[in-house]
Amino acid sequence: MRTAGPPAADDDDAYIFIDHREEEGSIVAYVSERLAPADALTDRFDETLFVTFRGREHRIPLTMSRHDRYVAISSLAELLKDDYRFFVLVPSLDNDTHGLLVAPRSVAEAWYPLPEHLAPLQPGFDYFAQIKVPYLNHEDSAPDLARESELQREASGAYAQFLEAAFFKRAVGSETAAAFAKLVMSDPKAKEEFGLSVDATEAEVTAKIQAELNAALQQANAEEAFDEFDSAMQELWKLSGGPAR
Repeated sequence: MRTAGPPAADDDDAYIFIDHREEEGSIVAYVSERLAPADALTDRFDETLFVTFRGREHRIPLTMSRHDRYVAISSLAELLKDDYRFFVLVPSLDNDTHGLLVAPRSVAEAWYPLPEHLAPLQPGFDYFAQIKVPYLNHEDSAPDLARESELQREASGAYAQFLEAAFFKRAVGSETAAAFAKLVMSDPKAKEEFGLSVDATEAEVTAKIQAELNAALQQANAEEAFDEFDSAMQELWKLSGGPAR
């Protein structure tokens, strides 16, 4: 590093920027460029990713899904933890390209307390999808990955339907409401949040959601209605087993 302190948030040269569609092999190369020459990494792909560090090859437990960006990043952090520290650039986490900082352990240990724009990388966490993922030496650390990933896919689909209905039709139809109802049906607590009994049918949940969303769209302040909807979606996501988004 060029100074004794951590780099500023706008010091682009200090960070590795990882797009949400990045190739895992590219991530290995980017990280390797930040290491001492003796610690350089090499990679090969044979059904999954293998990384060689100091003459020893390690198997990276890729899931062959969109979550593998952070499977790779977390695995590299685990592999290098004795000599390097990984940090995330906090202001970048709301975007589809995240900033990553890799620093020698001896240097990084002098940075505490960290400035607000930096946070230690949380191993086994996909900062794009906000769910746990497996990684090197912790292959069983995300047993609910498939369920949570599918829940995200369904939630994203439902949200896309809602946006289309809200902006182009100014009304939420039964199909869109049904997509949300499918999420609510997975957790009795979510039903209670909508003022329904735990044994409410999917049809009843659909009707309730359709009525409430349409009522929100009719409010005079559309921006406020969307804020309320986003807040409700975050609560629903947490009730359905996922972290706050």
